[in-house]
Amino acid sequence: MFFGPDITSDRVRMDSLRLYRDAVQPPKRGKTVLDKAPNTHLVRAGLLAQAFPSAYFLLIVRNPITSIEGLRRKWSLYREASLPENCDFWANVHAKFIEDSPAFAGRLTILTFDELIANPNEVIARLADLAGLNPRREWQTYQDTPNQPGKGLRNVVAGEIRIDPQADASALARLDPQEAQEIHSCLWAQYEDLRQRSTMASIA
Repeated sequence: MFFGPDITSDRVRMDSLRLYRDAVQPPKRGKTVLDKAPNTHLVRAGLLAQAFPSAYFLLIVRNPITSIEGLRRKWSLYREASLPENCDFWANVHAKFIEDSPAFAGRLTILTFDELIANPNEVIARLADLAGLNPRREWQTYQDTPNQPGKGLRNVVAGEIRIDPQADASALARLDPQEAQEIHSCLWAQYEDLRQRSTMASIA
């Protein structure tokens, strides 16, 4: 996940732009890329900020108990790791992001998952404004999809993407209480510190 010491910001920019351009199918054209890769970008944000000086960063802080439950449920790598190893992973990637964040502090919004699900449409509209994104000329609809394993956070209902407000409760119900307590003991102080860093109030 970490870039090697020989990787420069110019190399990151060149390779990223090649990836983005290869992913765009004609006749689609645009000047904005939304790149969602939470785990890798948490540890690469400093170099990404150098590679893309106008990039806007968004960190959504989610309860580590439900985050780790999701990682272990979806990916064999995390299932095969021990619970302490999963806790160390969550702690380290978030700590690395905060360590690098002064370099792009003026281009960063931090909010909690709870803040997002409380009023997702309003929050997304405010974030788009901060990032300089314009709404679509025509509202796009999607084919309805029921909740599927690994996609509990977002589903398509009546043609619109919806965020499941019960996702955290569902994750907690699937997790062994003793494991939940162990994650709480390891990570809750760091989670509360991240919550205190939320800049959501500044965009209200």
